[in-house]
Order: sequence, then C-alpha cells, then structure tokens
Amino acid sequence: MPTPGITDPYWFEWYVGIENIIKMLNPDSDIDYVTFQCEAYNTIDDIVVGYKNGTKKICYQVKHEIETSSKNNLTFGKLLEKENNGKKCLISAMALGWKEAISLGGHDITPILFTNRRIGTNKSKRTFGEKIYTAYPLETYFLLLKEALSENSDTDSLSFKD
Repeated sequence: MPTPGITDPYWFEWYVGIENIIKMLNPDSDIDYVTFQCEAYNTIDDIVVGYKNGTKKICYQVKHEIETSSKNNLTFGKLLEKENNGKKCLISAMALGWKEAISLGGHDITPILFTNRRIGTNKSKRTFGEKIYTAYPLETYFLLLKEALSENSDTDSLSFKD
C-alpha cells in the first residue's frame, strides 16, 4: 500500500477496500488478501482482492466524482472521454490494464469499474463515419449485450435489431 491517502478522493477507494476486508473476515468468502494501490497492475490497480485458490483476482478501478449541483451520469461518452493530460479514455485504459494483467499469467482476472456515478439512462445522438445514429443508454446497452452474449458467445456475429 505505497500511496493511497485517506482524504478525497481516496476515501472512496478505502470504502471499497474495507468492504472487501470485512468480507474477508468470513472464512467462506475465500478471500486471501486485499491490496490497496497494487503495484503489479496498471489502471485496474486501486483495490485488488486475491482468493485462496491462488488464481482468482478481482481488480477494482475506483472512480469517485465529487457531488455537485449538476448530475454526472456514467455514459458511453464518459467512458470514451480522454483526459486533458493526453491519457487514454477510461474504457481503453482499463482494457489495456486487464490485458497486461492477464499476460502476467496464472490468474483469472475480473476487472470492475466501481463508481458513485449513476448509470446513464438517456439515448444520445452519435456519428460513426458520416452516419448519424441514436445510441442506447448505457444501462440498456449492457442489458442487451448480456442477453445477446447468453444466446451466442461469438462476439464477431453480435448484432442488435435496431
């Protein structure tokens, strides 16, 4: 635990970590350890929960948004938004961090984005190439994706009616 603090925004990371430490008290949880700011991983490193079987790990990326008068939902746009410092968008950064973690071998890695944002529920206009379309709200998209994947594990042939 080399760098986490105990003030904003780190208190939110501490909440996630402590919640898993409390679960670890139950021997049936099979949790072996909880690491804050795991140096072994990038972008999915805020909290890492290791299990006693030695192969399963859950890696949390924690994103806390300070409450303001404007509501900031978790949307596709937010997941794809690049930071001002030139870093990759959140979804790309997490995917790369997951890929790197898997490449280290020996672990079944489950990445989780943990946030206090509400999931987006509004459709939005988007452009792909020159074609304008209406994107599903994030919540609807995940439900449709889950349904489609339960019917067909071939991700290359996934499609949605509209």
